[in-house]
Order: sequence, then C-alpha cells, then structure tokens
Amino acid sequence: MTAALEGESDNSLFEFRKSKIDKHMRGILTNVLGVLLRLDWRPQHIDIWQNPFGEVYTCEATRNNIAPLLKDIINSYNALQYPRAARHYDGKGLEKGVEWCYTLRRVYSWKKSKDSWVASLFAALETLMAGAAWPQARVGNIFADEPIHCLLYGAPLADSLHVLWRCPFVNCIDDHNILKSNKLIPKANSEAADMPCYWLRGLMPKEMGQVPEDKRGLLDKYYCSPF
Repeated sequence: MTAALEGESDNSLFEFRKSKIDKHMRGILTNVLGVLLRLDWRPQHIDIWQNPFGEVYTCEATRNNIAPLLKDIINSYNALQYPRAARHYDGKGLEKGVEWCYTLRRVYSWKKSKDSWVASLFAALETLMAGAAWPQARVGNIFADEPIHCLLYGAPLADSLHVLWRCPFVNCIDDHNILKSNKLIPKANSEAADMPCYWLRGLMPKEMGQVPEDKRGLLDKYYCSPF
C-alpha cells in the first residue's frame, strides 16, 4: 500500500482489490479503501476513484465539497442492494433502483401537515412502502390454520392486489381518496404483476422517473412520463 501512495503507475490498489480485503484492514485508510472496493468503486490512484456510474472523483480534502462524494458512496451501496430488495415481498421492479424524489413527495408533504387525520394515513403509507403490510393471503401462507381468502368479500385469494385494488367492499368505501383512485384499477390490474413495487407498495422504479434522451433539453419541464 505504501508504494501506491508514491506513484500513479503502481498497481498495488488493484492487487489489494483482488485479494481478501478483510485481512488488509489495519486502520482508517485501509478501511476506507475496503469500503470503496466492496461498493465496486474503481481506483485509478490512491486519491482518484471512479464510481460504478462512471464518474471520477479526485479527493482533495482542502478544496472539494465532499457531500457529492458521500452521496455517491451511499447510492453505490444502495445500487448493490436493490436486486436483493426486488426479491422481497411485492418488490419486483426495484432491480434498478427507486426514484426517491417522486416516491417520497407525499411523505414530505404530510410531514408538514398539522391535521390529526394525516398521522394514520402517514403510518399506513410507510407500512406499505416498507413491505410490512400483511394482507390475509400473506398471513395464511405463514400460518397453516389461517385462511387466505378475503374475509370482507369472500374472494379466494386476499393478496395485496385484491386488498388494494380488486376488493369491491374496499372500493365502495365512502372515502374521497379511494373513490378518486378507483379510475386506476384497470391499470393496476394490468401492470401489478410486472411492477408490484409501484402498484402495491408505492415505490416508483428508477426508470419510470427518467426522461428519455430525445425528450431532454428545453422539453424537460413539459415532459410527462408515460407511466
């Protein structure tokens, strides 16, 4: 590692990357290097690193604002976790990440509200987003003595799609949020199998928030995602 500090042509960092990283960790510097390598950052020199998205950082602590660097380190960690998250309950569609800006917009707006009724909706939304909702079918799949059918309407399978979009009992509840969203039922029924993370958990996949290359530039503010 000492040699890597002295010359740009030295390949010690690449050898370090190929070895068992844990056995080399002895202090702050090697721990930082180990974290970056595990997150698939590519060393060009001891103070020049390329993130998994192709952007190069030159670490000059006296001159640089490190906030973008820290944000990219967090993003690169998250990028490695999304495929695993996509295998969790109603997680399909998360493979390439979450468009957090749009996903959390409602959460941020509710945090500013002082209305008492917001607290229960806020808790329900966060429960869904975390994959912590337990419709009857999910309960029945865990406990053999529990039914999987809908206890409100009698449908044979009370999964997330049924509870949130298909149950006639729920869809007829006199609540303006439910009544206004009923127009989305056909779209939810047709797309939930491929994007349950969006329709059943409220997590917008990364690609849904991206503006196509041919729509960039001055059209950005007018562009509306087809989703």
